[in-house]
Amino acid sequence: EIVEAPLPAMLTVVRELNRPRYPSVPMRLASQESEVKVWNNETLKLDVNAIGLKGSPTWVSRIFSPQREMGEIIGDGVHDPEGTANLLIDRLISKDLLAL
Repeated sequence: EIVEAPLPAMLTVVRELNRPRYPSVPMRLASQESEVKVWNNETLKLDVNAIGLKGSPTWVSRIFSPQREMGEIIGDGVHDPEGTANLLIDRLISKDLLAL
C-alpha cells in the first residue's frame, strides 16, 4: 500500500510490522562472502568543510561519567505485591518521576 501525506508528517507502526528473524544458513554463508560497500568522501565527493570535524554542528564541551546512585530495595514483592506496588508508586511520585 502506498500512502502520501503532506510534510511534516508523522508515521507510527505496530511492533508486529517487522518482527526480526534469524537469517537462513544460505544467507549467512552468502553474507560472509559478500563485500561491504564503503562510502567515503572519495566516492561521494562532498565539500570537505561540510563533513567530518569541520562540518560537525556539535561541539563537545566536556565528557564525564555520571555518578551512579545506589538503588533501593522497596518492600517485599513476594509476600505483599500490592503493598510493594503502592510503596513504589508513592516513592516515584515523591521524586517527581510519576504524576497521577
